[in-house]
Formats: sequence, structure tokens, C-alpha cells
Amino acid sequence: MVVLASSLSAAYGYSEIDTLCLRAGCGIPVISTPHAMLDYVWDRHGNGFNLGVWTSPEVVGAGVWPSVFPRSARRHADGTASCAVFCPDSSSSVADRFMDFMSRYVSAGRQEKLSAL
Repeated sequence: MVVLASSLSAAYGYSEIDTLCLRAGCGIPVISTPHAMLDYVWDRHGNGFNLGVWTSPEVVGAGVWPSVFPRSARRHADGTASCAVFCPDSSSSVADRFMDFMSRYVSAGRQEKLSAL
């Protein structure tokens, strides 16, 4: 089993490693934290879910989720699921960060109820 614990590895290496393992016929599963989370949300909520991702400035800046989410949506044949990614202010309490996340979500014009966060 290959486990990509870094979100950056998942965004920029998952497809290549997974394809290499498939082409080699070695039967080694490739797992990453973002892909595992997305699979879980699809299993739990089905197509058309609305996911909120609370992450770090580094992950937002690296474009991890805009890279991972569309590929995963294609793999699940889901053109209606959505994903909103925000990095709340990290200098406040958890409750304040949650409220900041929700404020950013609404300010971005998002009105849909979140299926998962």
C-alpha cells in the first residue's frame, strides 16, 4: 500500500503513482488523505453533496483542492457535487475560526447547506 500523507503529494503525485501501479499490475492500492476523505463523503452522501474544506493557508495557496476535487468528481461521475475551500483566521478560538469559515462561505455567495465539513 502507498499512503500519501501530504495533501501536496495527493494533488500532484496521486494520479501518476496510481497509474504506475495499475500499469505495472502490482495490485498496490494508493491512498491519500484528500482522496480518502472525498470517497468517504461520496459513500456517505452520494452524488450532489456540498463539501466545505477548512484547511491551512499553504494548502489553499498550493491549489490542492482545485486539483483533487474535479478529478475525484469525474471518477465518481458526479457533475453536481461542490467543494468550497477556505482558511479561517488562525489567531482566534476554534469557535471564532468556525464562524470565520462560515462567514467566508456566505461571503463567497454560497447559499447551499453543507453536507460535510
